[in-house]
Amino acid sequence: MSSSPAPDATTVALRRFRGWWLVSSAIKIGVLALFLYLLVKIAGGS
Repeated sequence: MSSSPAPDATTVALRRFRGWWLVSSAIKIGVLALFLYLLVKIAGGS
């Protein structure tokens, strides 16, 4: 067994985790930006 599938599976898992982390971070940033925008809009409107 010179070629074991463990490193390949680990690499794929890391790539998936990194992609999921980037997506979740983008969503969090978008939600925070929207929240701040609404907060400023409400504060400016009143």
